[in-house]
Amino acid sequence: MIRSKKGGSFLVPRYNYVYEKAAEFLEDLQENLIYPLDFEKIISSKGWNLFKYSDLDKLHYSISPDGYSLYASNNFNIFINMFQPSSRRQFTYGHEIGHITLNHHLEFKKDLLSHNSDVKDALEREANCFARLIIAPAEIIRFLRPRTPYLIHKIFNVSQQVAEIRLTWVN
Repeated sequence: MIRSKKGGSFLVPRYNYVYEKAAEFLEDLQENLIYPLDFEKIISSKGWNLFKYSDLDKLHYSISPDGYSLYASNNFNIFINMFQPSSRRQFTYGHEIGHITLNHHLEFKKDLLSHNSDVKDALEREANCFARLIIAPAEIIRFLRPRTPYLIHKIFNVSQQVAEIRLTWVN
């Protein structure tokens, strides 16, 4: 929800919406829901474009050292830095798919994002939450009952940091 803030506007992260959209996303994958998620296969199945770049690609790297997404030519485009560790790419894929699934590209105007850091921050929080929910679902972690983040790290191909955060949130 966009609200006014001293002549400007800001967005309160819509976490209930994020949870609903993440559940729908995973439900759509139900027959092919295998962890760690194969994001390249998922992106292809959705008909979205995937572009890979490296640290040496100054244009893309200057936009983001990890990855980004945009809507252009009537399609979603995801750009991923392939020089990042696979566990980092896993989160970046989930994050960018979150932006797409949460309709950030279509619902929010580029001008609003470029001139309003509060709105941009809220959308980034939503995409981060979406990524956590689909990459390492709490229900699966609860079922596994891991005692350390290492098991989460190995099963879901997430960084040690993401594994620690997920274990903390689930517990």
